[in-house]
Amino acid sequence: MKSLKIFFALLLSLLLLLPGASLLGFASGSTAEIKFAVAADVHLRLPDSEIPVDYPESELYYHGWGSGNLTHEAAGLLHEMLADAEEKGAEFVLLCGDLAHHGTPEQHEYIADILRGFENDTGIPVFIVPGNHDYYHDTTPADFKALYADFGYDEALTADSETASYTADLPGDYRLIAIDSNDPGDDGDGIDQRLLDWIADQ
Repeated sequence: MKSLKIFFALLLSLLLLLPGASLLGFASGSTAEIKFAVAADVHLRLPDSEIPVDYPESELYYHGWGSGNLTHEAAGLLHEMLADAEEKGAEFVLLCGDLAHHGTPEQHEYIADILRGFENDTGIPVFIVPGNHDYYHDTTPADFKALYADFGYDEALTADSETASYTADLPGDYRLIAIDSNDPGDDGDGIDQRLLDWIADQ
């Protein structure tokens, strides 16, 4: 049993490492293939936001060591990721949480503008799901749905009333189930039995 789990873990890891993850149907007998570009943990700060100055000698120290997660560069990296998705023929883009570093309305609006421009220019649909950072600064699931209405929520087949989880039909008899696993009042796991029942119903 342990060796079987290791095998599937390695298989999943290899699939995730492939450029432009593809979803291929086996259970339904479908031979349709869907090509997704997937990213997570964008952690965008506004490009003009202030960089801390209490680091040795140069603000570059903050980028290279003090932070290490390129939050100030995230806007440029997001643009590059989207351009790469278009170049490699992705049919959909999926952004899996922690889009904004501090979860402020300004950060979310900035990201939504980038995604809206990408969809308008390429015709490639974008789906999103929130992470815990997206709920900082009192952003609620309802706020998140409104800010990103164009990226899954307005076209949702079904939507959970208490979280920002939703479903969407995809080509080839596939269904995307986007799960908001956050507890908005905490950094803990928000997947409770009620949400599990909702997922099972989809």
